[in-house]
Amino acid sequence: ASADLNFERAAVLRDQLAGLAKARERNTVVLPETTRADVVGFADDGQQVAVQIFHIRGGRITGERGWIADRSDDRDLAELLEPFLLQLYTGENPPPPLILSSVPAEPELVALLEGMRGARVEVRVPVRGDKRTLLETVLRNAELSLQQQAARRASDLTTRNRALEEIADALGLAEPPLRIECYDVSHTQGTHQVASMVVFEDGLAKKPDYRHFNVRGPEGEGAPDDTAAMDEVLRRRLTRLVAGAAGDDAGGAEDADDQA
Repeated sequence: ASADLNFERAAVLRDQLAGLAKARERNTVVLPETTRADVVGFADDGQQVAVQIFHIRGGRITGERGWIADRSDDRDLAELLEPFLLQLYTGENPPPPLILSSVPAEPELVALLEGMRGARVEVRVPVRGDKRTLLETVLRNAELSLQQQAARRASDLTTRNRALEEIADALGLAEPPLRIECYDVSHTQGTHQVASMVVFEDGLAKKPDYRHFNVRGPEGEGAPDDTAAMDEVLRRRLTRLVAGAAGDDAGGAEDADDQA
């Protein structure tokens, strides 16, 4: 196709050949043909945890998956194995007889997996041979996915900082706003007035701080218009913020009837 100057067709054929080569490589026998196993590797950069898994069926890699999650606590990787595997395997997707892991499993976890499978399950950390080589490949994939995610985070941070600087310029602020609260008022044909507050910190939505307010008005039956409703909501919010009530700086509920 290239010789005929049909470069678009040549590009399609090139990509198809590359795909076939990758599929052939993936389906190469990596373990004895009777092996049915999952290979699980964890990587951690302090902010996020990456998990990669290879599915081995008939000694071949028949599939692979990966996940990245934010770290929400200081548990070590071995402690993360149990919740991950218990979420991964279900009645419709029982564990295979062999799980090769980069972190050790407690006997209690193995017992749970065996109960899900209804047969023996072995979970072990290989230290040598083909199984170790395969696990190291899974670990490299997990580490690479973390590196790529870190690069994306850095790019996102640059973009967010630029956007915040543009907001500061547009509003004549001395510094970019670290926290932004946005308010809106809505009603149903003039009744059931409510206001909502959404929050951004460092350019990212902070959903746990979102709030809504029931608008009362001077007589307890709602404000006469949206402007008065907004006035009420902002006064309530800022009064409690200035008062320094517990949790206000983090967007705590403004009143008993103001719901998260």
